[in-house]
Amino acid sequence: MYIGVVPVEDFTIEAGFLKTPLSHAALDSAPQANSLEGVSDILFYPNARSQRQDGVQMRGLFFDRRILIRGGVYEGARSGVSGGSPTTPAFAPPFVNPQGAPLVAGMARLNLIGYERSYTYPQIYVDGSTHVSLGVGGQYQAHSGALKDAATGSFYDYSALAADLFADVALPNDSEAVLTLGGYRFDYGTGKAKTGNGLHADAGYRWGPIRTASQLLLVQQRHESEQLPQGRGRPYIFLQPAPREDHDGVPEHDLQRVLPNTPGLPATPRLHTILLQGQLAL
Repeated sequence: MYIGVVPVEDFTIEAGFLKTPLSHAALDSAPQANSLEGVSDILFYPNARSQRQDGVQMRGLFFDRRILIRGGVYEGARSGVSGGSPTTPAFAPPFVNPQGAPLVAGMARLNLIGYERSYTYPQIYVDGSTHVSLGVGGQYQAHSGALKDAATGSFYDYSALAADLFADVALPNDSEAVLTLGGYRFDYGTGKAKTGNGLHADAGYRWGPIRTASQLLLVQQRHESEQLPQGRGRPYIFLQPAPREDHDGVPEHDLQRVLPNTPGLPATPRLHTILLQGQLAL
């Protein structure tokens, strides 16, 4: 999916289908997760699959590995011909990002204890090491937000900001405590459906082979159809969202209606799910 070179120690240049930097949780390692659900549901990237998109980036550790810098240019949203088939029509105007400007994204972290230099980051290490870091991140792409004026075919710019804390503290007697906190701001244009704030919290504790975890995902959005004043929104809290596959004959789109009152999407009642997970590692 991607290829990288390491010209010097602790510095990597990569190209391919890359995870887009924004926060520690946005670059999580799928097989080394602490909770059942990741932060994906509140990451409103303009064009990404599993938090990934085509791009070129660099990542490195500096100042005795106290500072981590990661960033590059990525495809983001752009117009084109869908599928490349002669029978597939071109995208209808107005065209998002008609100049094809790339998305610019980056993240900087201060390593208070330990450091991380892998492509994706574990949410729990289970190896007796301690990692504590603070980070800030951002993304920007011109003309790839929501439609601004249908008459002129103009689009708002897209931007995102994030600040987060990651702490995995090794404790005596083969135990450890994990805490992730992240705040997000996505801007697709004034009053647009994807413009709003997000909060991600993830806490866990491991005692030998027994591990507990809890999670909170909160999205506060301003919906165009509600004409809410600037700076106000309606909060929605999701604890362990529904699975992404069909279940008991209910189509996927009925299970994933997690943003009530968004234009074009039906409302959904609050979802309550109790999940029991077991894991065996040899």
